[in-house]
Amino acid sequence: MPKLSRCDWRGTRLVRRQQERRRGSAQQVTVLEFANDVCACCRERERKLEARNTAIQLSAEELEKRLQIKRDESSRRYDQQLEQKKEKAAVSTRHLSSEDAPSINVYKKMKWCSICHVKIISEVYMLSHLRGQRHQEALATLEQQQEPSALIVEAPEEQQGSARDSPELQERLRAGRKRAKKLRQRMASRVRELEARTSAQIMSRPKLQKALRELGRQLEGSELSAHLDRTLGEISRSLKSAEDQLCLCQLGGVASLLRLLLVHSEPSLTGRRKSLPERTFRLAVGILQGVCAGNTDNCRYFVLSNKFGPVVDLVLQHLEVPEPGQTDDPVSTALLCGPLLGVLATVLSALAPTAAEPSLQQPIADCISYLACTGVLDQVCKFFNSVTGPTDSHGCTQLIMGGVNLLVAVTACMHHRVKDVFVEGIDDPSSLITVLQQTDLLGLLQLLYAMLLHDGPPRHFFSPPTLPQHTLAIATAAMKALNNIAILNLRMMQACLGAEGVSLEFRHVVGYLLWYCSHYSSPDLLQELILAVGYFCVLNTENQVFLQSGRNPTLLQLLCGLPFQYFSNPELTRLLFPTLVAACYRQKENSAILQQEISPRLLVAFLQENLQAIPDSNDFTAFCNRFPQTKWKDALQFFSS
Repeated sequence: MPKLSRCDWRGTRLVRRQQERRRGSAQQVTVLEFANDVCACCRERERKLEARNTAIQLSAEELEKRLQIKRDESSRRYDQQLEQKKEKAAVSTRHLSSEDAPSINVYKKMKWCSICHVKIISEVYMLSHLRGQRHQEALATLEQQQEPSALIVEAPEEQQGSARDSPELQERLRAGRKRAKKLRQRMASRVRELEARTSAQIMSRPKLQKALRELGRQLEGSELSAHLDRTLGEISRSLKSAEDQLCLCQLGGVASLLRLLLVHSEPSLTGRRKSLPERTFRLAVGILQGVCAGNTDNCRYFVLSNKFGPVVDLVLQHLEVPEPGQTDDPVSTALLCGPLLGVLATVLSALAPTAAEPSLQQPIADCISYLACTGVLDQVCKFFNSVTGPTDSHGCTQLIMGGVNLLVAVTACMHHRVKDVFVEGIDDPSSLITVLQQTDLLGLLQLLYAMLLHDGPPRHFFSPPTLPQHTLAIATAAMKALNNIAILNLRMMQACLGAEGVSLEFRHVVGYLLWYCSHYSSPDLLQELILAVGYFCVLNTENQVFLQSGRNPTLLQLLCGLPFQYFSNPELTRLLFPTLVAACYRQKENSAILQQEISPRLLVAFLQENLQAIPDSNDFTAFCNRFPQTKWKDALQFFSS
């Protein structure tokens, strides 16, 4: 082999290196291509796995939705079937008519229980009496068992009259008429004292002064002007502020409006009542109410200047209510008296916070006495008893609302006399408590029963129909009136609501409204209902038992089934827990029902918190005014055990 020269050897090495580089580059390209193929396969595999997992998740969610729909449907059917079984069990174990809401209609001829010697005026009183303790005890004394139909007979002729014909009521009305004359004289003398003290500077309101002068000229004429409505409209448009209201009062506008309303009762203008159109009458009353609304000074003047008495006389003159069973339409009466009652309610409600002032105590007491003595409250009760169904007429609604609001205002004006709710009733020189006692709390429960339960008892597995706004307002005001009465005389309120007939109406009405509030938001009504149930049963064993009677859900169960915030929010627990304490204190059956629904430890914690706090006796919704403070430690021990 020939020997290579140095140059040839170097060239050979260079060629070999180049060949090795080419082989290395080719291998690198092959490796990179293989790696790219592997990465593409991995990415494809991950994409397929992700798509598969997404499909599985969507399928699981869809399956869960279908299962949830089936579970909800099954739960709904189960609850409905359970409620229907409860209804059937209640029907099979108890007399159906004792649980259904009976008719409110009054018997044309009164019934008579021959063993209890009790007059029965309607189906409500019939069922309540037959299931009552008095009748059951009388049945136990009979030697031979008799059918109920044989014991209930037609009342004797001397018992056929209504409760308004009772000797006690007639004697009270006669004494009231005599006292009303003395009250008129006292209020008239107060007017002269007010005029002697009044020296306020009259504000300048040219437009209002011109309208009032025009009204005065029209009243002086022999006939009322055809432009009277325009003058009243001008006065109404001029009342834009509290200063305008006060100026109208200072210029004698209130006296002119009352003179217009009383035109028919003046001896020199006899027969002119028909010349005052209904539209004009209502327009004048609306201005009078607008002058007093929210203006304490004008309301004070209204009472001290003896404007209250003439309005009461006007109401009494026109509030003629037909006897039950007659076909007279009371709408025309309502159109006249409803707004007037609203004026009286507006005045007294504005003065209620200041009723304790020495300068107002006697005047307000005289106004309340005058209402009780003249028989206006009895006439309002008579109208309430004549209602047999929902009120769609604006006039009837206005009269009902005016009457209920008047009772709320009258009772609120007497709260300053109450030192302790649980002490025997306050001194009542106005005879208001007597009127309320003899009229079954002015017939409020019968009114609500007729308005709410005219279609029969509710079925709790259906939602209640929505109530009109005016019906809710009437129900709220009526419950507030009951609570105000309880503050004045708790024992009288409990006795009236626990009496035969009224107790059945109370249970059905409160049960229906609690059921309604569980479906629709009505916090004001619910607050008054909770307070009313608490006052009804506090320290009264018979009324406590009454909360667990009737078809499920009972009143106690409805209270325990209120929304969660009533058991967690301190403001709402402060409202509900005193009622639950009053309902279950020293009552084992009620406590057992309570323990099934909620934990008694909530009430224990509430009682412990109040024992350490300082009670506020000025707040009538406070615990110390709804359950006696002397019983708090005993109640804590009872619920702790």
